[in-house]
Amino acid sequence: MSIEPTPAIGEARAALAARLREIRVDADVSAIDLARRAGWPRSKVSKIEHARQTPTADDIRVWCRHIGADDQAADLIATRHAVEGMWVELRRLQRTGLRRFQDSFVPLWERMRPNVSLGIIPRHIDRTMWASPGFWIYDDERVIVETPSAQLTITQPREVTIYARWFAELSLMAVVGYPARRIITDAIAALDT
Repeated sequence: MSIEPTPAIGEARAALAARLREIRVDADVSAIDLARRAGWPRSKVSKIEHARQTPTADDIRVWCRHIGADDQAADLIATRHAVEGMWVELRRLQRTGLRRFQDSFVPLWERMRPNVSLGIIPRHIDRTMWASPGFWIYDDERVIVETPSAQLTITQPREVTIYARWFAELSLMAVVGYPARRIITDAIAALDT
């Protein structure tokens, strides 16, 4: 068994392994039967379920297909990718150069040609939700969330959809254009008095 660089990564791998086992058991398929259906050595299912072997994306597709859970493959594969690229620590980025990290996003920005709109939620609005740490939706496949200590890349389709809905709800509460500018200028004027 490999030593994990952080306990969080080990826990995330174990959670993925537990989820794969859970859906296999829920499908009432034995580990031996899954291995036989997939054409794998009998030990492979055990290694994956006990987090001693990280499944490939193809392993996950095969797993899901043979237990009748094809609809879960995309989320499980995204989870696998998230585990592999987990927690870009800001301290490490600063040590190796934040500029190089920022430059790595240039192709994404160029591909997306992002449109930015400043929206302000006025104080008098009856909120149905509150924003948490900042997040940026880059496309239908990726959301970046910044916390005080780390940057998270969300790629699981189900979670990306949650952020898209969250953004849509916050946008409905926000004002843009002249009304937003008016709130800003009123706030500046209040500071001067």
